[in-house]
Amino acid sequence: MGDMNRRKFLRACALLAAMPLPAMLLVFAESPVDAQGPPPVAPSLSAEARAFAQATAAGERVEVVDKRTEYGRTFANPGGTTFTQERSTVPMFGRDSSGRLAPIDTVLVKDAGRVRPRASAVDLVFPSADTSTLSMSYLGHKISLTLEGKLKDPILDGDTATYSEVFPGVDLKLTATPEGYREVYVVKTRAGAANPALRKLTHPATGVHGRLVPRTGGGATFVDPASGAAVFSTAQATMWDSTGDEQPVSGRLAKPSGGQARLDEGIEGSIEDPEDAPSPHDQVAEMPVSVTGGALEVTPDANLLTGPDTVFPVYIDPWDGIDTYARLMLRSDGEKAWQFQDDEGMGRCPTSYTTFCAGPYVKRLFYKFDQGDLRDVDKVLHAEFRVRNVFSMSCDARTVELHRTGNVNSGTNWPGTGAISFIDDYTGANGWGGECAGQADIEFSSEALRSAAASLASGSADYITLRLKAKDEADQRAWKRFSQAGVLSVSYARYPKAPSQVGVMSGKDPRCAEADDAPFIASQQPKFAATPQTKFNGLDPADPHLQIKFQAQSLVDGVWQDALGGNEVPYSYSPSTSPWGKDNVREVLDLAVLGRTLTKGLHRMRALTRTHYTYRNSAGDYISGVLESGSWTPDEGKWCHFRIDPDAPPAPVITGGAPYVIETDETGRLDRGGPGIAGTFTLKPGETSGTSQAPGQVTKQGWVARGTWVPSRCPDRLAR
Repeated sequence: MGDMNRRKFLRACALLAAMPLPAMLLVFAESPVDAQGPPPVAPSLSAEARAFAQATAAGERVEVVDKRTEYGRTFANPGGTTFTQERSTVPMFGRDSSGRLAPIDTVLVKDAGRVRPRASAVDLVFPSADTSTLSMSYLGHKISLTLEGKLKDPILDGDTATYSEVFPGVDLKLTATPEGYREVYVVKTRAGAANPALRKLTHPATGVHGRLVPRTGGGATFVDPASGAAVFSTAQATMWDSTGDEQPVSGRLAKPSGGQARLDEGIEGSIEDPEDAPSPHDQVAEMPVSVTGGALEVTPDANLLTGPDTVFPVYIDPWDGIDTYARLMLRSDGEKAWQFQDDEGMGRCPTSYTTFCAGPYVKRLFYKFDQGDLRDVDKVLHAEFRVRNVFSMSCDARTVELHRTGNVNSGTNWPGTGAISFIDDYTGANGWGGECAGQADIEFSSEALRSAAASLASGSADYITLRLKAKDEADQRAWKRFSQAGVLSVSYARYPKAPSQVGVMSGKDPRCAEADDAPFIASQQPKFAATPQTKFNGLDPADPHLQIKFQAQSLVDGVWQDALGGNEVPYSYSPSTSPWGKDNVREVLDLAVLGRTLTKGLHRMRALTRTHYTYRNSAGDYISGVLESGSWTPDEGKWCHFRIDPDAPPAPVITGGAPYVIETDETGRLDRGGPGIAGTFTLKPGETSGTSQAPGQVTKQGWVARGTWVPSRCPDRLAR
């Protein structure tokens, strides 16, 4: 630089030093000014927040309809801090032809040439006149089966499609269920039974996101290739004849002690359509199921099919449906019902009071739940299992026990998997009627069930299975019937998100820097700031329930030590009417209010978001506590550094002029303007309140490119 230019430059620096409130014209090479603006504005209320507000106003829980699924519903509880998720072993909703959730309706219709139910949990399509293929889809998994025989256009009757004479003397009936279908070949005559085509029924299968494999213990399953989890399944294939149709059935029970007699359908359910299941006196045989070359093969029992004592029609039943949520009845004589319908018996069938039981035998019921939507659950506060008791053998109360057991599937046989833990019990006689209680939903809950639900939510367990059994399995009056719909209800709170805009106040906004770039703070009682965040937007503003926990350390003789006199401060000490703040509203911790003074040197701080919850369980007890975001800001292992220097001037206050109006969004700084665009900036001395410094002047300038400070070459004698 020539002497003349150097003299001009020094004169400009001197003039700058004398200006208390200068206006500067700068041109940026790349990045806008490295500064932070106010915290972002909260977006509109989320579905959860709206439900919270409605629940608080109504004083009762409100469903978050956006979170509804085929098997589950989620509710916001009053108070704006907790949810309850309910999941059933049978579908609560189906999907219609457009894919929207709708009430279950298995009535079959013809839709664009396809035969399908109006709304079921699976996308189910039966064969029509121009195809022999049946398909079933669920959550991106699809299996297609080619059915044997000559399939004509079916006759539709409610939920059942009948394909007449697929073989001579043989009809095929396909029935839509809420979560799959039943397939029954009806062999009407002995001549039809002699058809060689019935020696082995082969269904070639193709799949999307899955493969068909045999299942240990009988049946087959369509599994997810990535996780190995079952998506669809068939239970042990069975066939039965119509022997029971020729047997007289006693219509009344002997009167047990303590109550009036009941009809047989109270013992073993109403007498079903013979195509749905065998009666107690039918001849029944299991059929081997194999998977060969991607095809499902079922081999009917030749003795039952052609035996001299066989009574026609004979029913051949090989397939079921979804395997995600399951229920299973096991019987001590070897009979079982995978994905049983309506309701099932439990306990010792009362042969002393009825001829309906083909026993004696004992029944146990199992209900299975996988992780499903519980993967979105954080802190499990309470869990209960609810199931409807539709019948009790006697007006005398008897005890039922609920245990958690190992896994069950369609191949599980008596006595089922062993107990892992005792959950709860119930003593009553619901469902008898008359002078006793009518049908009722029975609730089981305990810490053991809460812990099991928590393990499912965290992913440490893939499923939980719950078993209902009579406490005394020798007592015939302990016989009860329970619904297929077992409901697992889980109440939980959500962890908040890590906070944003964390740092030590330097000027108007917080600054977070690595140790090498730590800003100098003149005050020995600096202010820390952070903005609390939630996982979902805009909690009920009438119920603020967020706060910031700060942590600060000082470097003393090369060792980091606590700087706040207790390692952590649970919330901001800034003056407010409540220690609990609102979502996206900055909280400031003033060390002067806290009464802490930091020494000269290097320090660091960080913060996390906390929330509180209050929950009232079914017993009326209040449960409350505090949850933390689980991670600090900055990320774990990183801190916001700053240096205390009482002799250093505070950072200047920089105010941008058009077009550089400084703003912030939720991802960080958002500065208007850009490379090559000039702007006017006003600089003034920083805040000196609380320091030993007198108001000073700006004596040094520079510019920022890509976040790097480039000083002007003013002589050192002009800089402080």
